[in-house]
Amino acid sequence: MTMDHEPARDFLEFHDLGADTILSIIDRAQVLAAAWSDRAMPQCLAGKRAALIADDGGWRNTTAFELGVKAMGGICVSAPVRFNTGEATADLANWFDVLIVRTRELSALRELASHTDAPVVNARTRSNHPCETLGDLAYVRSRRASLDGLKVVGVAPAANILRSWVEASVALPLRVTQIYPEDWHITDIAAPNFTATTCLDALFDADVIVTDCWPDGARADQLLEYQVSASLLDRCRPDVIFLPCPPVTRGQEVSLDAMSDRACQSPAAKTYLLHAQNALLEWIAASRGFGDNGRLYALAVRGYDRQGGGHQNGNPDADRFANRRDDLAHRPWRRSQRAGAMPRIDPPSRRSDRGLKARDAGADIEPLRRLRSCFARMACRSRLRKRPSGRVRDFRRFAE
Repeated sequence: MTMDHEPARDFLEFHDLGADTILSIIDRAQVLAAAWSDRAMPQCLAGKRAALIADDGGWRNTTAFELGVKAMGGICVSAPVRFNTGEATADLANWFDVLIVRTRELSALRELASHTDAPVVNARTRSNHPCETLGDLAYVRSRRASLDGLKVVGVAPAANILRSWVEASVALPLRVTQIYPEDWHITDIAAPNFTATTCLDALFDADVIVTDCWPDGARADQLLEYQVSASLLDRCRPDVIFLPCPPVTRGQEVSLDAMSDRACQSPAAKTYLLHAQNALLEWIAASRGFGDNGRLYALAVRGYDRQGGGHQNGNPDADRFANRRDDLAHRPWRRSQRAGAMPRIDPPSRRSDRGLKARDAGADIEPLRRLRSCFARMACRSRLRKRPSGRVRDFRRFAE
């Protein structure tokens, strides 16, 4: 059953969300990236149903959405929906908790969002691609201490990739510069942190360089001087991050040697698309379950001092939500502590000092640690919610 009375948390344009929420999602993506590597994803979407509608080409972020929903315990169904037909697409909201849509027209998403209570996520349109930019920013954040003052240069036409970066500059303290012939400049987005030019000078002071495919009908003599090559990258900052957007046409927007240059980090960056989208879906679930605008979620992700064990800025709400979130994240490891039940198996990030005490007493606990890790992985993968019958109740004896 969908949550009928909660306000929807749509993500149609990048600046639909506030700066605090976006930064919270980006920070959370770093945590989920580590959880993905450890195969210990939090089951925060358990019981949630997501519809994946791909009314357009492409596979990367729709595949990442489906994989992420399932990895976090949710159900994802690919709905063969086509817009602008006689059947009402908004009826899907009666079955699903979130609608993830990749289609051509942004207007179709706006209309869908206006007729449904379920959140609508823009998986790409011809006008913008906010999830792609969110993933790129999550990767950049993994390489930098902060996104404040980030200088982004787009050697790209007024298409969906660059337009989403301009939308991001509305919500975040970024400076975005478009370098391209005037015929393809962005002119319809009011963004004070955005400028457009035909001069390449801004390229050499950029923190991030983004490219996109040549526009339809463009001639080589118009755009070849804007091709990003390895020799051009060598003149840029030594720590510049070059992110050509796939599909890349070598010999057009980029040269062959640019793709193998040390500055080109597109393959690594695109892995963060999965983690950023997972964090976005987690925020949507948390927002609809725990209050307006994901307030407690933002507190837990950005304001909770995990190492210090307390809250920052004197706000106990961060502790309250973080404890609940951690409880959900590690539920596969939690077991009843009553007599005769399977002993608690602590994940690596939440181990108590019992092992240290045993070590100080001279016990050899390394076999026990390995067994604990093995049982924890088994419990996580099978998503156990109750103590299974027939399992060994006390495995400490195997460590002797």
